[in-house]
Amino acid sequence: MLPRHCSAGVLGLVALLCMGPGFGANPPPPPAGAQAATRAAPAQLPAFHPGWWEYRRTLQTSQRGAPQVTVIKRCVDPTSEIKQKMGQLKQKGCVFSGLTKDADRYKTSGTCQGTGVKVSIQQTLTASNADSYKDESQTRRGDFTNRSTIQARRLGECPAPAPGPGGGPK
Repeated sequence: MLPRHCSAGVLGLVALLCMGPGFGANPPPPPAGAQAATRAAPAQLPAFHPGWWEYRRTLQTSQRGAPQVTVIKRCVDPTSEIKQKMGQLKQKGCVFSGLTKDADRYKTSGTCQGTGVKVSIQQTLTASNADSYKDESQTRRGDFTNRSTIQARRLGECPAPAPGPGGGPK
């Protein structure tokens, strides 16, 4: 699980995946003559390679002036983590529109209803390849708005665990 300050990015990915089975599969090619690049089509997000990932998150809130930037590095399997988060959001009753793809951009929106609180989400994920992506999200709760951008990139294989108690990097 990513630290709390990065969970919005993972949850944003989850929002993109809440549309049904076939996670990680590539959609079929558009029919001959279709203008797939100029109109959004139903889609499935590509799978990401596990390994040592860097997440650079910029968070702008309606209550703070300056953006907050956080960088973490983790050994993670983004695909497995997304599946886990997806299940958690479904259990909480979050509902999302169908995922659409336009070139390398995946978009969705949705709502999550908490105890008397409704949160609206708009999500755009640009998947450069299976080793990097950009996650742009906007969440609204009443008058409060968060805008988050996460640049995620795989740095390589996970470092070997350190000898002794506790193991390697986290």
